[in-house]
Amino acid sequence: MKKIIILAVVAVLVATGGYLAYQNFLAPVRVGDEEARACVVDEDCIVFGRDGDCNCGCFNKNVKWERGGDCFCAAPAACRCVDGQCEAVFSDGVVSDPEKVVREYLLSTLGTLPGASVDYRAARDLLTPEFQSRFDTSSVPQIYCVQDGPADIRISESSPNSEMNWTLVTVEAEYGGGWQEMWRFKVVPVEGGEWRILNIDCLNN
Repeated sequence: MKKIIILAVVAVLVATGGYLAYQNFLAPVRVGDEEARACVVDEDCIVFGRDGDCNCGCFNKNVKWERGGDCFCAAPAACRCVDGQCEAVFSDGVVSDPEKVVREYLLSTLGTLPGASVDYRAARDLLTPEFQSRFDTSSVPQIYCVQDGPADIRISESSPNSEMNWTLVTVEAEYGGGWQEMWRFKVVPVEGGEWRILNIDCLNN
């Protein structure tokens, strides 16, 4: 009996030691959201999850991936390292970029911006179906909460959530030579690996 107890204790100690060794030396390292996509070369980035998972996207290969969040993730086909960040590459080979969607929307709706080409049809295509139902040419001033367009814009922050199923893009605008935060866009992935604007919050009222 004593021998069985000793063997059981030894087995528990070995299992515990193996688990701790795995956690300390072999398990992927858990990092903060800001570091999760950091990379130097393409090989640093890998795809986590699949379409419909609660957490998927392109992250550094050492990130400890866990399911969680809302279950509508659109998984990319591959990943690449772009400007020190792991970015998603979908079947068409285009790097997914929520910031690009926001810039295109602004240039398609605010004719006062340098390089703008007002095209409300193109702007509408950059919105989710839910947002499209509230969009028309007369609603643009109300959406932006302004009557006069800015002289220029710049993106001050782009913050994906940890599940990579939405990104908040904050935009500053230039009025009278001064810059101020004006809008925060919530951009979400949709079918086909594209990104679309779900909502715009005004920050200046």
